[in-house]
Amino acid sequence: QNIEPDDDRIIVVKSKMPENGTGNMNLQIVSSRNGLQQVTTGWVIKMRTDQKIYHKSMQILWDYVQANNEEIDPK
Repeated sequence: QNIEPDDDRIIVVKSKMPENGTGNMNLQIVSSRNGLQQVTTGWVIKMRTDQKIYHKSMQILWDYVQANNEEIDPK
C-alpha cells in the first residue's frame, strides 16, 4: 500500500522486515531506529497504525512539554 501524506512535514518511513527476533520486537527496534534517523527536529512522535491521536490530545501533550521542558530535557 502506498501512503503519501498531505503534509510535507510528515514523513512515512518504511522498513524491511527483520529476518530474526522474538515476536515483533526487532521490527519495533528497526522501524524506530530508521524513523529517528530521518528526524531533523528536537521532538518526535512514533505512532502505530492502531493508534489515533487527536489535535486536542496533542495540544495537551505539547502544553505539558513546554511547561516541564527543564525536567524533560535538562541541558
